[in-house]
Amino acid sequence: ESKVDNTGNVCLWPSEEVMAYHLLSEQGGANLRGKNVVELGAGVGLAGVAFAAAGVCNSVLVTDGNATCTKSLQATLDANAKWEAAEG
Repeated sequence: ESKVDNTGNVCLWPSEEVMAYHLLSEQGGANLRGKNVVELGAGVGLAGVAFAAAGVCNSVLVTDGNATCTKSLQATLDANAKWEAAEG
């Protein structure tokens, strides 16, 4: 029996792609504008990172109960922050 919990690190879930696509569309984006967003159980964090990058929300908090996921999320956020700083 494996003691490793890779839940959330296994793949990008289709539901996250659909949520990000819808909420970043013109219709869905209006619902996020000026809001504080929390993505619970973010896994790889596609939706939360996309919302933050779009800049329509006041703030975005991505969370996950799996420590491996949160380390991966932090690495993703750090990498995107460096990219954003280089572009800005």
